[in-house]
Amino acid sequence: MELLYEKDLRGMKYNVLTSIRHDRVVREIASICGISPQVIRRALIAKLDMIQLENLPARYEASRNAAGGADPLVHAVCGDLLTQAVPLLATTDIDQVRGMVRDAISSGTPEPDAAIAARPYLARLIQERGN
Repeated sequence: MELLYEKDLRGMKYNVLTSIRHDRVVREIASICGISPQVIRRALIAKLDMIQLENLPARYEASRNAAGGADPLVHAVCGDLLTQAVPLLATTDIDQVRGMVRDAISSGTPEPDAAIAARPYLARLIQERGN
């Protein structure tokens, strides 16, 4: 007897992520992180279960509408989005990115430019953690 929870659910997860609302969210996350939607989809399929995937649009909207949080650098590098609403990265990963941004700011780079400069590193982390 083959049980449902023992099956590979990648196909079902992909179908969920390619629906209209989910695809919009995937594309927005991809543009925020500076990474292709396919890489984001692969990471979401690997990291999230079906319940988290089904609720992805609501979690994303709630995260985007929430106040920036206590640390503006966490918001600048999408820390709350990528660790809580769409848990693709660990808090320690976001702390590393935030440290890079702080170092860049202390060396004279404006905060928005420092956050944008950290996005390739953020994208690389998502690719590594999504496999």
